Amino acid sequence: MPQHIAKLLFIIFFFQLNGLINAQTKIDSLKEELTINHNDTSTLAIYGLIGDDFYYKGKNDSAIYYWEIAKQFALNSLNKELPELHKFVINQKLSIIFNDLAYLNVEKGNFDKAVAYFNECLLLKQKINDSRGEINTYTNLGYLYIKKRDLDSARYYNQTAYQLAKVNKFDKIVAASAAQLGLIYTNIGAIEEALAYLNESLNYYSLTNDTEGLSKTYNNIAKSYEKLEDNNTALEFYFKSLELKIASNNKKSIATAYNNIGACYTKIKELELSIKYNKKALAIFRKINAKIGEATTLNNIGFMHYQMREMDEALSYFEKSLSIRESINDIEGIAFSRLNISKIYSIDGNYDEAILLLNSVNKIALETKNTELLSDCSFQLSLNFEKTENPEEALLYYKKHTYYKNKLNSNLNVNKAASLNAMIKVRQQNYKDSLSLVIQNNNNMKTWKNQMKESSYIIDKTYFYLFLIGVIFSLFLLLRRKQEKA
Repeated sequence: MPQHIAKLLFIIFFFQLNGLINAQTKIDSLKEELTINHNDTSTLAIYGLIGDDFYYKGKNDSAIYYWEIAKQFALNSLNKELPELHKFVINQKLSIIFNDLAYLNVEKGNFDKAVAYFNECLLLKQKINDSRGEINTYTNLGYLYIKKRDLDSARYYNQTAYQLAKVNKFDKIVAASAAQLGLIYTNIGAIEEALAYLNESLNYYSLTNDTEGLSKTYNNIAKSYEKLEDNNTALEFYFKSLELKIASNNKKSIATAYNNIGACYTKIKELELSIKYNKKALAIFRKINAKIGEATTLNNIGFMHYQMREMDEALSYFEKSLSIRESINDIEGIAFSRLNISKIYSIDGNYDEAILLLNSVNKIALETKNTELLSDCSFQLSLNFEKTENPEEALLYYKKHTYYKNKLNSNLNVNKAASLNAMIKVRQQNYKDSLSLVIQNNNNMKTWKNQMKESSYIIDKTYFYLFLIGVIFSLFLLLRRKQEKA
């Protein structure tokens, strides 16, 4: 996530330009400042601020453009003879720029580029001894791999962040890592483990009144209940998340929440409500010019109409979604839209047109190695070849569908097995820790008993001597009285 607080502190400390802080969101003013000769740290800060301003306005491509300029300027500056303090500041700023570039590239689906930026950020955080920033970067890498659907890598990075944050007592990072671990375990079906992490995260965010953290955690808890097919409970948590997002006025997050609610209503066959909330999301995505979100939502609405057997409406939405995805070169999105359109062609009896589309989908699926897409596409090809009385091709693609379906299930089982194995290891460690604690407690008890015995012995001995003194004193008094009588 972009580290805006760190950037603001950097600017307040190092900016020495009269009046610039009050106008830092004005791009024209910032560009004018670039025409004035400043030291490297100030110039770097100006480029960073221009990128920030574009980012806040939702113009991510422009933000990336200026952050890239800032990155190159920083790298060039580090090759100069500068005071160590200036180099430290530049490395600090550069680590933030690498983080922000990585984050936006994750959102654009440029995962390889994002990984490279996060790794550069990680190296700089280690170089400037920023342990909190280093652990945050591990969390961000975990987020990246969740988006990439590489859950093994996601679990590794989030577990690393979680453990390091625990050791360093960075409670906020512990909560963020726990939230993402909860999402990972939800995706592989280990719901008990997922909810344990999510509740840990929820407790922290509740105590600190962190509304953004609460919103995300409510959302992830909802996903866990969806996996349990308890969709009514899931909806309760989705609406809790939505309420906080509306309060924060984060348009993109609100739209995503509407999408999640719509998907949940689909599962309980409340299709009209699903369309209602997806249309709410669509209006927002269009307003903020979020093309990927718009295309996805159009596809979702098309699917609702498809389930309601309103094929003309469904086709219209699928085609609109495809048009946007083609305009932004969303390769996998294009494939899914074409797959959905092919289903309607098939229902209408246009089998040849359906097969033509499906062949293009199959090509994309092979290039992207998307097993789910390969399975669905092979199944649709099998159905269409059967309709065109081509049993050899129908059988061939049915076998492919079965192969990819089994592979998909196998991958899910492997992930679940890995998750269960991880759970076993954790519980074994907990058992070892518990056993160690029991042994320690037993040793403490033995020590205490020995001490008590020694204390008891001393007390008993003391009582004995007191008793003996008392007897001697009594005998002395008795003898004295006898002498007095005599």
